[in-house]
Formats: sequence, C-alpha cells, structure tokens
Amino acid sequence: AVAAAVLAVVATRPCFADEEATLEGQLVDAVSGEPVGWAVVILDERDHHAHADAEGRFRLEHLPAGLHTVQVLRIGYSPGGWTVNTPAGAVTEVTLRLVSRSVTLHESVVTADRSNDAVSALAAPEQVIGDQRLRQNLSRTIAETIALEPGLAQRSMGPAPARPVLRGLSGDRLLVLEDGGRTGDLSATSSDHAVAIEPLTTERIEIVRGPEAILYGGNALGGVVNVVRGAVPSERVERPRSAISWQLESVNSGIGSGIDVHLPAGPLVFRLDGSLRGAGDIGTPDGDLLNTDLTTGNTALGIGWVRPWGHVGIGYSLYDSDYGIPPDPIGGHPS
Repeated sequence: AVAAAVLAVVATRPCFADEEATLEGQLVDAVSGEPVGWAVVILDERDHHAHADAEGRFRLEHLPAGLHTVQVLRIGYSPGGWTVNTPAGAVTEVTLRLVSRSVTLHESVVTADRSNDAVSALAAPEQVIGDQRLRQNLSRTIAETIALEPGLAQRSMGPAPARPVLRGLSGDRLLVLEDGGRTGDLSATSSDHAVAIEPLTTERIEIVRGPEAILYGGNALGGVVNVVRGAVPSERVERPRSAISWQLESVNSGIGSGIDVHLPAGPLVFRLDGSLRGAGDIGTPDGDLLNTDLTTGNTALGIGWVRPWGHVGIGYSLYDSDYGIPPDPIGGHPS
C-alpha cells in the first residue's frame, strides 16, 4: 500500500473566534514539490470540505478546536490521511505532500458485427443534385452550380477559377472528385487555378459531410464533392441515347454547349462527350471588367464492358481552359 507523506509545515497564528479554529494550507507533489491544484480537502469526522485552487491552496473555517483527520481527493494521487491539531482561536497552516498513484481502469470490450453494406460514403451520399435541379442551377463552374445549396458557398479569383466552400472549409480541407477519383488539378493549393471539371456534361453532383469523408482522404475535414460524369460506362443501355445542353449569358456574351452520347454494342457500351464554352469580359455599369474572359474545351471517350458480375472499362479525357483573372488594384495579377 502507498502511504501519503506526513505534514511538512505546521504553523499557527491567532484567530478572532476564541472557540473556533481555521485550517489553511497548500497541496504539493511529494516528489517534485510542485503545487497540486483542483483537489478536494475533506475532514472525515466532520462535515467540512474545501476545494483547492490552481496553486493547491485551500482554507477551512469555523472548525471545532482539536484533532482532525484530513484526506485529499485528487485523481492520480493517494488520498492519504493526516492528523492535524487545530487550536481554538488560531489559524493552522499546513503543507500536505501528496504521493502519486497510478489509476487502474476497468477493462472495456468493444465488439461489432461486420456488415455487407457498402463502406463508401459516396455509395449513399448525404445530398444528390441531379436531373432537373442540376439543369436549373447549371453554371460556368461546379462551385457556382452548387453555391446556393445549404451550407455551401464558393471562393473565386474570377469567373473561371472558382472552388466550392463547404461548412466554411475549402482548399485541401474539401475534396473535389470526378467519378470518385481525384481530378489532379491545383485548385486546392492555389486559388488562381480552376477545377478541371465541366458542368455541362455532368450527370449529378454528390455531397458528403461528416466523418465518412475521411475515407477519401485524411485531410477532407470539410467534406467531399463528387461530380459524377460516367466517363467509363458502368451500366448497359438498350439503345443509343444522347443529351445536348446549351447555355447563353448576357452579362459577358457567353455561350456554352455540350453533348453526351451512349452507344451500345452487345456487352460493350461506348460513351462520347464534349463541350465548348466561350465568354468575353463581364460587363458592369462602369464598363467591362478586364481579364474575366474564358475559353474552355472538354472531350472524353469511354468504353465499358458490362457483365452481371460487374464492369471493366477504360477512358480518355482532355480538358483545356484559357481564362483570365481580373487585376487586383492593390497588387497581384496584372491586367
């Protein structure tokens, strides 16, 4: 058993109440001599206790004169047991040296049953933007397309280099994926780089918040934005199908068009998509905002072999964008 050290210092001085006594002192570590704060000091045989402050100092007043047994409750230390004599009408000062003691915790066993459900967060995303909702909000960039969704915003250095902001986090704290894979652009590290994904040929956008996002990267604290384009077909189609999109913008004389074609050939599915987008400088009441024009071209070809057990495919894509960044009057990019 571990025995607590005895009193180090005992001193008394007069007190105003002749029939009562006062006990005050400090708690210190028996080895290092450092103060031990935030402990509870108890007189066992009486209903008296006090809380030590950060420096280990305590004070007990209105005590009956005589001998008292003092105990100290503090995690990591033995409670001890000191006998202290408190004379009537005096203040007794003590220094109590506490002996450290390891804390033994009860064993905890955590068990779980393995589930056949998909672990991937994107297999069941928290929010999916697609079909009519996606077409209504379709814009020049992915960030602008989803900027009006709850909890989302965008940060941008111009019309083209925009990136989503989720829960106030962006950069490398927010992962932007294309068909579940990283895009390979530098938009996460530098705000003047664009996200290399064209919204015109997008099927849907999936948003994941919470701890599931860590499955796709240890730094994805904000979440994951997955842009599903279906570049490599994973489902069979019974007949050829295609989709064509057009966009017009008056603020910058912008025009954009995109086409997406699926062609079945037995167990094989061919997918071809392409898009072109062009826009001039943004017009303002004070004139054009220089260096806000953009020209973007995107094309992709994918082949998928779809079988009942799954699919195998290969794809190729090319994304080329030439865009401007408006000048900063204080410094930064020149006009």
